[in-house]
Amino acid sequence: MKKILSVALLIACFNNINAQYAKKISLRKGQTISCATKTNTDTEMSMGSMKNDISTVAILSVIDENEQSYILTNTMTKMKMEMEGMGQNMSFDSDNKDDRESEIGKTVSEKLNVPDTFIVDKISGSCQLKNSKTEEGGSSMSAGISMMAGDKDNQGPSDAFLIIPSDKKIGDSWDVTITNKGLTTKKTYTLKSIDQTTATLQVSGTTTGTVEQEVQGMTMNMTMDTKVKGQLKVNIQTGVVFESNSDMDMNNSMDMMGQQMQISSKGTTAVTYTSK
Repeated sequence: MKKILSVALLIACFNNINAQYAKKISLRKGQTISCATKTNTDTEMSMGSMKNDISTVAILSVIDENEQSYILTNTMTKMKMEMEGMGQNMSFDSDNKDDRESEIGKTVSEKLNVPDTFIVDKISGSCQLKNSKTEEGGSSMSAGISMMAGDKDNQGPSDAFLIIPSDKKIGDSWDVTITNKGLTTKKTYTLKSIDQTTATLQVSGTTTGTVEQEVQGMTMNMTMDTKVKGQLKVNIQTGVVFESNSDMDMNNSMDMMGQQMQISSKGTTAVTYTSK
């Protein structure tokens, strides 16, 4: 028994010492990554409480690259939603034709099968929005759905990639700060374990700030104060994330035409990335 434990410890130490992390994100032109997200939230608003279960599938497609970056499109292809609150139940399934023709279906369709284009830095894995079509002329309901889902649309593919600093070993932590479109995201990563191709990390962080969005010719300000804790697994050879799970605590607000709505939510998000 002692020999088995000793061998196991030696292997663990060997993997830790000799782990070779990717120095940059490794993708290829034409590659696609399917991103399946499930978000469950319990929300408190001035109008009452609401429970939301939202599942989406988005496709990241590598359309071009240069020495510094990759050009990706991010296209949401499917959405399934169950909403319960304020005496009403609503559901939507993008695979259901009748649902697509409903009032909520027409709203959600603003975000379906419409590609946004992002620039992904090869060295840092950070993402910059190059061109967005899903934000043009959106509705207040569409904006509200984004907020209740943790506003993942605003981040695009930013959570799909991670480069581990070359000097990090098991137990080490490091901080990353990203500022984009009025939002500041601060994350702390802690390396928990490593095998031949996969690193498991604990992550905690906050997203704060205000985003201004045009909604049917009117200006809407969305203020976010979100705390997140969770875990993710990343391929250390490519910098592509396999999966992530997180708990969210959101205190957000929407302000339009002098009216403000407070939105406080607690929820969980699970994301699986599949490369092809």
